[in-house]
Amino acid sequence: MLAIVVVNVIIIAVEAQMSSQRPGQMLAEASAGTKSAFQYCELTFLAIYCAEFGVKVASNYRDFWRNKYNRMDTLILVLCLVLQAASTYVPAFEQSDAWRVLLGLKSIRVFRTLTFMRSLQVVVEALINTLRNNVLDIAILLLLIMFIFGVLGHYLFGSGAKSQSDWGELGNAIRTLFIFVCADGWIPYQDRMTADGFGGSQAYTAVFIFLGNFIIANLFIGVICQNIDDATRADLDEQQAKKREARLIKRELFLRRQQSDITNLLAQQMGKGTETKFQELVKEMVGTLRHEDVVNVAHIHCNSTWLETYSITLTHRENTLYRLQQLQFGIANCLAEYVDQRLTSRVKK
Repeated sequence: MLAIVVVNVIIIAVEAQMSSQRPGQMLAEASAGTKSAFQYCELTFLAIYCAEFGVKVASNYRDFWRNKYNRMDTLILVLCLVLQAASTYVPAFEQSDAWRVLLGLKSIRVFRTLTFMRSLQVVVEALINTLRNNVLDIAILLLLIMFIFGVLGHYLFGSGAKSQSDWGELGNAIRTLFIFVCADGWIPYQDRMTADGFGGSQAYTAVFIFLGNFIIANLFIGVICQNIDDATRADLDEQQAKKREARLIKRELFLRRQQSDITNLLAQQMGKGTETKFQELVKEMVGTLRHEDVVNVAHIHCNSTWLETYSITLTHRENTLYRLQQLQFGIANCLAEYVDQRLTSRVKK
């Protein structure tokens, strides 16, 4: 779908270029063959976009509208349909200025590439967060500095013959300072101040350009870079969280299938008609289970309380066997001493 959007943008660019080669003549007034070719392309792309919209909505209606990029694509599609309907059913509309505006707005289709490129979405979200959270503070700081230097420049340079148009009024002074902030085209303004004999104007200009351009402008760029970095990390964390969730869902399904297999195995053992001892069942399952496998705890042989009781019983049994063994050793030693004493007494006689 991204390739289709790119081809559509290329065709829009070709259409605009052909219109620019006819001064005072829009493409709507061009030859019938060229106009028909672009109209067929337009209808083809609109049909593809409408089909894509229908498939997305039908596949997942609720999640579709929750995605802001899907809502943006829908708005672009509606605008394109309105433009096509106006061109088809109101031919006189093509001669109006509103038609030219709508025709130029066709270029916003390039924003549909955001839907297919996650990296661009991260950059756009970072720019939106910058405009929402930081731009106002930086703009207020810049306006304060411009106001201070504007008033100062008005009183210092507003009386000059050549500089009066630049600094004679506070509004003109703010406009001049905005040019200084952009650091583009400020040299003629400085030349007029120098020609009027304001010797300290160079220091004034240097200080303001340093504050307005080197500090404030770079501060704005730094904020944007920081927000892009934060947005990239947040997107990476989100993608990792989705992967972990997918792995957990897959593992849960796998464990459920294992539990079902164990339940079926126990059911088969119980349906043989003869009682199956737990030890025999364990012997059959030796080598088939791993430490992370699950078992059906509904059965008594797999109940944790029963297993704990059985383990304690085995421990007591082992202790009893050990004590009996020590008792047997003691009896054997006593019998050995008794036999030794009898043999010693007979030898003495």
